[in-house]
Amino acid sequence: MTLLKIHFDASLPSPSTGAGCALSWRKSTRSGKSGCVEVARSSQHVFVRDSTSPRGPVIAFATQQWRRFTQAVKDGSLSAATRTS
Repeated sequence: MTLLKIHFDASLPSPSTGAGCALSWRKSTRSGKSGCVEVARSSQHVFVRDSTSPRGPVIAFATQQWRRFTQAVKDGSLSAATRTS
């Protein structure tokens, strides 16, 4: 099994300062009534936030990091140690 490693990069922009324009947030199609995540994209970054707390913290990923993560989720290559129930 491949373990996906995502490294925090403090140089990634915040959505308010680095996106260059208002972001269009979309909610995950797998979200339940209790909430889930929302995602917004800029030209070079993907931003993720808790849909129940839109003014709360936001995680920024470089586009390539996000692609690797979503591909690992799709193909099931995430290690069981990285999943939570």
